[in-house]
Amino acid sequence: MFWNGLQQHKKFETKVMPGCLDSCKKEETALYNQILEQGACLRIKVTGRSMEPFLSSNDVVTIKRVPAESLIPGDLIFFTGSDGNQVLHRLVKAEITGGGIMMLHTRGDALTVFDEPFKVNRLLGKACRIEKKSSAKIIDLETKRKKAIGYSIVFFVCLKCRIKSAILFLFGIRNKKISKMA
Repeated sequence: MFWNGLQQHKKFETKVMPGCLDSCKKEETALYNQILEQGACLRIKVTGRSMEPFLSSNDVVTIKRVPAESLIPGDLIFFTGSDGNQVLHRLVKAEITGGGIMMLHTRGDALTVFDEPFKVNRLLGKACRIEKKSSAKIIDLETKRKKAIGYSIVFFVCLKCRIKSAILFLFGIRNKKISKMA
């Protein structure tokens, strides 16, 4: 049964939840919310490759509930995607729209495109710790150094995207000039 996987992890005082079940996405999200709203942390096993090399499959990430206003670019945030699946990606930008709604912009480190911006109500929490399975290393994401590294990753990702856009723009202009000459 889905609920049987919930247990108390004594060493870190966090609740552990096994991998996702596609047939019960809503129940899973509700369970994650319930755990986080109680002030407990949630430990999840990473699957997929969208955050490589920073995160790899089978790494374990500890998620905690934080106010959306406390998020900064570079934070790893856990949210519900538009398809109902839970996603752990890096926050690139948070903005307040004209209507006063906070929108979050994220991206997987290994991906070439940004995720679709989403409203803050889909935010589940923020990663505060990583247990690397490949090296048995524990990384505390709450230190100033780790926050600076996360912000630097976002800075270089955005810079790379702007350079790529500029090159494509210039290439597009060259193509138009060439076609006008022909």
